[in-house]
Amino acid sequence: MKTLVNARLEAKQIVNKWTLCNGIVGWLPGSILILSGTDWVMIRSVAKAFEVQLTENNLFEIKSILSAIVLGKGMNELLLFLPGVG
Repeated sequence: MKTLVNARLEAKQIVNKWTLCNGIVGWLPGSILILSGTDWVMIRSVAKAFEVQLTENNLFEIKSILSAIVLGKGMNELLLFLPGVG
């Protein structure tokens, strides 16, 4: 069993790694799909670092939040490509 200090250190390393990855691809058009996927992996990795078991309900809530973000940002990026509207 991990101590809380070890879990925090591992979680910080996970978040730093994924933040760097997101910074590299964040400027690409349509990157919201990649970013939501990395967010999903990061959330599950941090939960695993703290030895938290995610229930089906938790996973559904996380997927719903990420889906709403993807839909909103995806529509925003789509509208930016349309002349006059964006």
